[in-house]
Amino acid sequence: MYSFTLVFLVFGFVVYWSEGRWAPILFGIGCLVFILSARWFSFSREWFAVGRLLGNSLEMRETIHYALTLGRWFEMEAKNCDSVENLWSDFQLVLLKLNFVRANLTLVDGRREWKRNDAVDQLVALAWIHREFTIGEDFSVEFAIESDALNPSLFYHLSDIVAEAWHNAVASWCKRHCLPLRFNSRAFHNSARRMSQAGRAYVPLVWGQSASLQSPRPAIAGSVESL
Repeated sequence: MYSFTLVFLVFGFVVYWSEGRWAPILFGIGCLVFILSARWFSFSREWFAVGRLLGNSLEMRETIHYALTLGRWFEMEAKNCDSVENLWSDFQLVLLKLNFVRANLTLVDGRREWKRNDAVDQLVALAWIHREFTIGEDFSVEFAIESDALNPSLFYHLSDIVAEAWHNAVASWCKRHCLPLRFNSRAFHNSARRMSQAGRAYVPLVWGQSASLQSPRPAIAGSVESL
C-alpha cells in the first residue's frame, strides 16, 4: 500500500515540475497501474467478480422459480386432499425438494415435527425461520436448513414461498370443506359418492425410508348409482 502511494506521489511531483504538460500521460499510466495492481487488494476483488455474481443471481432466480412451481402444485393438490394430516404429509415433499432438513407445524390441537430421512449431523448448525398465520385461529410453522447449505437471503425467500403455499392451501381446504384447521379434520371417509364427484382419487404420499407413492386405492366394486 505504501509503494502504491509512493508511485502517485512521484506522479504528483512530475506533474508539478512539468507544469501540467505530463498530466494526461501520467493519469493514463496511473489508471493502468491501478487496474493491474487491483487484484492484490481484497476490497477490489468483488469488483472483478461480475461473472460470478451474475451466475449466482441467475441460479437464485431459477431456484425461486422452482419453489414457486412446487408451491402452485401443492395448492392444487390440496383441493383433492382428504385430511389435514395428509395435507401435512404432502407438504413434506415440497420441503424435501427444496433441501429443508427440519420443519414444525403447531395447530390448536397439537404439533407435528418433520425431519429429513437421512440423519443430519448433530454438530452441523441449523438456521431456523418461524412464521405465524391466522385462519380463524393462530398457527405457526418453522423451517430449518443447514446453515452453510444456502445463501441466507435465498433461505429467507424460500421460507416465505413455502410458508405462503401452506397458508394458501390450508385456507382453501378449510373453506372448501367448511372445517376448522385441526389435525383431526377430515373431509370425508372414502364415501362412494364423494369419491365419484372428485376429479380424481386422492393418493397420499407415504414417507418411510424412501419418498415413494402409496399404491393406488382399489377401485370401487360395481357402478355408482347416479343421484
